[in-house]
Amino acid sequence: MKFSTKEKEMLQLIQRNPHISIEGICETLFMSRTSVTKYMKRLRTLGIVVHRGTKKYGYYEIINPKALEDIIY
Repeated sequence: MKFSTKEKEMLQLIQRNPHISIEGICETLFMSRTSVTKYMKRLRTLGIVVHRGTKKYGYYEIINPKALEDIIY
């Protein structure tokens, strides 16, 4: 499975700050909300990322750290 540069950057952001919001990702990576949402949906569907908690106080969790190493490095 190939991952885009933006997906890899998003995963690195989540790894550094699990409480980052979609807006925070948008601002950091200079992407639209629609694009970030699309990429996050793909990462959730593939079982790499899951969102825990509420929309306001939730966080993202990388549920397969081994896969993360393979993707980023």
